[in-house]
Amino acid sequence: NKTGDSSANEMFYSLRVGETQRISRLAASDKYLRLPQPKSNLGTVDIYRRVGTFRVDVNPASAGARDVLWAGGDVGDWKISLEPAGGHQGPPKAEAPGAKGAKTRADLAKEYLVKHSIESQVGAAMQALLRERPGDPIKFLAEALLGSQAK
Repeated sequence: NKTGDSSANEMFYSLRVGETQRISRLAASDKYLRLPQPKSNLGTVDIYRRVGTFRVDVNPASAGARDVLWAGGDVGDWKISLEPAGGHQGPPKAEAPGAKGAKTRADLAKEYLVKHSIESQVGAAMQALLRERPGDPIKFLAEALLGSQAK
C-alpha cells in the first residue's frame, strides 16, 4: 500500500564513512552530524526524499516473489520483485554420517526450554521489570519467575 502525500515531504540523509553508514531523518534543527572514526579522508552524504512506503511479506515460508509496483509521481512507474533469502533454496545439504536421528546438545536444550516455556516466562518477567522499574530488580525477577511457576 502506498502511503499518502504526507510522506512525500519526509527527508532523510545518509552519511557514509568507510564501511559505516548512518541514516536519519533530516530536520531543520540538525546542525552537527557526528562522524564515525574515519578510515579514509572521504565520506559521502546523500539526501533522500520518501516518495512512498510499502509493506511486504518477508516470511520465507510464503512461496514465490513479492512484487512491489509504483505507478506515477515524479519518479515514474516501476516494479521490483523481492524474494526472501530462505524462499529459494537449493538442494538439501547432505547430512554427516551418523547424524541422522541423533540430537545435538543444542536441540536437547531447545526442547527443554520449549517444554517448560522458559523463554516466554523470562520474557514476560523482563517486560514487567522494564514496565515497573522496581528498586530491587533481581528480587522482582525472582518473585516474578516464582509466581509464574505457581500458575
